[in-house]
Amino acid sequence: NLIPWDKMPELSSSWEKRIQGLRDIVKRAGNYGIGVYLYINEPRAMPEDFFNGHPEWKGSSHFELKSLCTSHKDIQDYLRNGAAKLFSEVPDLAGLFTITMSENHTNCYSHVFTGNKPDCPRCSKRSQAEVIAEVNNIIAEGAHSVKPDARVIAWMWGWDPKWSDEAISLLNDDIIVMCTSEEAIPTNISGVKGGVIDYTMSIPGPGKRAVNNWNKAAASGHKIVAKVQLNNTWECSAVPYLPVIGSVAQHLEGLVQSGVNGLMLSWTLGGYPSLNLEYASQMYWDEEITGPDYENYSNNSSKGTTSNIEAFAKHKYGERVAPYIVKSWNTFSNAFKEFPFNIGVLYTAPQNYGPMNLLHEKPTGYKATMIGFPYDDIDTWRAIYPEDIFEEQFRKLSEKWEKGLNYVDKAKEMVEIQINKENREDIGNRKNREDIGNRENREDIESIEGKDDKEDRRDRVSINKMILESINELYNIS
Repeated sequence: NLIPWDKMPELSSSWEKRIQGLRDIVKRAGNYGIGVYLYINEPRAMPEDFFNGHPEWKGSSHFELKSLCTSHKDIQDYLRNGAAKLFSEVPDLAGLFTITMSENHTNCYSHVFTGNKPDCPRCSKRSQAEVIAEVNNIIAEGAHSVKPDARVIAWMWGWDPKWSDEAISLLNDDIIVMCTSEEAIPTNISGVKGGVIDYTMSIPGPGKRAVNNWNKAAASGHKIVAKVQLNNTWECSAVPYLPVIGSVAQHLEGLVQSGVNGLMLSWTLGGYPSLNLEYASQMYWDEEITGPDYENYSNNSSKGTTSNIEAFAKHKYGERVAPYIVKSWNTFSNAFKEFPFNIGVLYTAPQNYGPMNLLHEKPTGYKATMIGFPYDDIDTWRAIYPEDIFEEQFRKLSEKWEKGLNYVDKAKEMVEIQINKENREDIGNRKNREDIGNRENREDIESIEGKDDKEDRRDRVSINKMILESINELYNIS
């Protein structure tokens, strides 16, 4: 344990070292203006023999594990006091966020399908919404008893709409409510119908379910947050970011309109300092961005997604090159919408691995594993898609993506021509200076070509080289 539990001190051996490690991380991050948040998925279920000394703690079953029942006072005290102790020991911790309906088995309802009851004598008499809200409230009460301004975020991952409204209404007012923005968006790709759980940039959110949850939470007085993916997803995690700024912009515009107060920018992957994140920071947050190409636009979509993207491209690449960059971003975004989205495809197909996934002369018979080894198991890769449609969608995506690369090539060519032109002008000017130097003194040379002109030319060459580097990065990423 990170925090000692007085009833089971043997579980917390050397907890002081772990707390000191957390303090060090929080301090280092704070030096850069970064707050650290802990992911809380508690209380963790334990094996049957753990409860030999305390059978009264035993809650619902999940395979060989039993939950620590959060309807029992001892477990409630453990959660509340543990959260308080955590913020007492690490007062500069920014906050925490919870998952209460997935991942590890925690509370008695954490792996119970809606409409069913857990095999727990206490929680089986209570509603799912009541238990889930209570766990979040107890953790928040402990944290806020020590640090009132700690941000406690309840992530609604896995909360069923049949009971989520009730759960939101039972949450303490000081809890921030977070939803996966694209959750439950219906899909229809080449006639194959499905739906989004999470991890998509090919299908921009926000979806109806998230918006409904945010509206309910906001009406109840809660701040609201969107969990998004703005760099990459399991659709293709092998690159630092996917240059689909058109889709990112569409998603951000929807989030601005929905009134969310903050973003969690990724889950498990996608932290590269990319153009996507730079665009998001300048288009979403409440600060004015100024400059000759920005025209003083700020964090709203009043000028529209298209004009915002164009202004961003002009700022990054210059007036002449920007139109080709914008066309590449939009083409990439449209191409990526051909991705055969399904959570099974994301977890098992080989798009994340490239040549790491070997080709086989004969069928191996091996089963593809979740974010592990795809092998040659196309029946698992394709999930809900017929084999021909699955293959066709990747062909469409690749061919459309190639058109986007053509625009990047054109942008690169334009900058290279400009750099060569400026280099030739610089060589010519140096030759002129040498000729003049044979006849006149250095002071006369400065009167013929001013210092400002030379510095401006050097600046233009330098800027164009930086633009070329950015374009090369975009090409390599793509």
